[in-house]
Formats: sequence, structure tokens, C-alpha cells
Amino acid sequence: MSKTPPLPDWIRHARVPGYVTAHELCPDETRLFGTESWYGDWSGRILLLAKDFAPSSYLEGRIARREARPYSHDPKRQSNQRLGKWTANYEHLGLLYGSALANLLREDGEWSGSLPNRSSAIAYGTRALEFVIEHMPALQRIVCLGEESWECATGALGLSGRWRQHRDSGTRLGPLVAAYHPAARVAKATIAAAWQTLDLD
Repeated sequence: MSKTPPLPDWIRHARVPGYVTAHELCPDETRLFGTESWYGDWSGRILLLAKDFAPSSYLEGRIARREARPYSHDPKRQSNQRLGKWTANYEHLGLLYGSALANLLREDGEWSGSLPNRSSAIAYGTRALEFVIEHMPALQRIVCLGEESWECATGALGLSGRWRQHRDSGTRLGPLVAAYHPAARVAKATIAAAWQTLDLD
């Protein structure tokens, strides 16, 4: 399993109004994505892409509690438990779990809703995803768990297509899979339909 490549300064010290980077709060952190603590295989064939990691207040709280590695996933979160039910079937293919906004943490304290300074955040996320794709030589599928991740992925790959259209029709766009966020309140069969478009053994 391949680990995180060295991160360039433009990622570690990114400046996007409305956000702080995880690496500004955790200068010794080597991972790009906090969720690499769960799935962190850069030599894997599948990239899971959510919206963002968490608000900066969440990471600051973990730092204040002196947790050993605060920039990491929480296996007790319901969304992670739900996602794990689907990803378990693909672990043998190698998984990297990341976020559309990479290491950006929103400073408004919100866990959901519209992104602050959205256009700039998406532009940064797109550039960061280009870096990720460049460093995943075996990558075959990107599972976009929401519209923001789809927007970054289509931008990074120069593709054009609507997330909802591909999600609802159960069709891929090149390597891109339009999937529901694990917290979405829809039937299991509906979520499963999107995962079936991975089409990898």
C-alpha cells in the first residue's frame, strides 16, 4: 500500500478566505486527507471523494483534548458507519478516501450547507484533485459522494456532465461514479444502484 506523497507548499499553506488548512493547525501532519486514517491507499484503484473533512472548530477541539492524531476520521460517526457498509465490498481493490476540498476546513463552524466562498474553494479543490490523480497511478474510479466532489472531479479531468443526472440514471461519466452521500435518506436499493456502476472486480 502506497502512502501520501510529499505535499507541496501550495497545498500545505493554501490561503482561501473562509477556510484554514488542517496543516496550519497540525503542522506535523503528513496526510492530505484526514480520512486517510481509514482508507489511505494511494496505489489503490478507487478514490472516494466526499465534500469536506469537518469545520475547523472540530479539529481545534481534538487538538485541545490532545488527541494523538487529531486530523483523522471518527469511526463512530454515523456517516462513516453507513459508508463502510458499501466500501467493505471494494477494500481488496485499494481505496483512498478524501474530500473535494482536500485539507481546507471551513471556519463558520457548520458541518453542512452551502460552502463559504464556494467558487474559490472549488477552484482550490479542483487543483488539489489534479495533484491526487497524478499521484494515483492505478486509479480507475472516482466515487463522487455529492455535487461538490463531482464538480471538482469533472474540472480536474476536463469532463462535462451533471451529477444528479448521472446519479439518477446510474451511469458513469468516464471514471466518475455519481453516488449519494452516506447520510442521504434514500432507500438502500437506490444507493446500491450507484455503487453497481463501479463495475470493477
